[in-house]
Amino acid sequence: MRKREREHRERLRQLVENLQPGRLLSNQFLVLEKAGNGAEGVVYRVRDQFTRTTRALKFYFDPDADELLPRVAHKMSHLHHENIVRHFGVGHVKLGGQQMLFLIMEAYDGLILSEYQNGLPGRRVDLFESLRYFADIIHALVFAHGRGFVHEDIHRENVVLHHDPYRRDRKFVAKLNDFFPKGKTRTIQSRQADIREAGYILYEMLTGRAEYEARRLRSLPPECAELIRRCVHRDLSRRYDDARKVHDKLRGMQWL
Repeated sequence: MRKREREHRERLRQLVENLQPGRLLSNQFLVLEKAGNGAEGVVYRVRDQFTRTTRALKFYFDPDADELLPRVAHKMSHLHHENIVRHFGVGHVKLGGQQMLFLIMEAYDGLILSEYQNGLPGRRVDLFESLRYFADIIHALVFAHGRGFVHEDIHRENVVLHHDPYRRDRKFVAKLNDFFPKGKTRTIQSRQADIREAGYILYEMLTGRAEYEARRLRSLPPECAELIRRCVHRDLSRRYDDARKVHDKLRGMQWL
């Protein structure tokens, strides 16, 4: 990264990183709290003064955000699904004399998967709970891939565990967030890359290990081990090429 770009990113970070609760943005969004902060951007939980609903606003530190965010919003406008964080468009606000764009998103009540997992003993998630979250991710991919979109950046920080008060059968529902804004792609390799990353998430939840080691699959139930193996296999001809096939495999696991 060039020095000028680094300086620009740092300036953007300074402008948006410490918005105080009670501040009104765009005469519409009342800042409630900072909900998350990472290398790429910051998220605030806000109250929409017009609709009286809670939303999340995401600011990016990327100098190209003016071009990036409209593409993200366009992509996400096609992806309304219970296992995908819903987006409501793009807003803008003037901070430090500079116009800043932000994404308007569904506010989730829960945790990012990485935060949740890191707080568990050995960083291991219960078998059935892991498979439910994995199934949620696969449901999201079936929906997105079926409409010609891929995620391209699946990892634990982009999986939100949302507490749905209307779901009494489980504590959290997993939702995918931050679809990368490259637009549409219909290549099998792109879809397989999404499936591979989902498989790595399942592996990490079950083993507590970030680095994939095939030998650790021996400690898992055979069906789970084979499921992960087929998701992440280096040989593309042996890796799942369609999220629907993974979905069908999960449905066929009677003990699940």
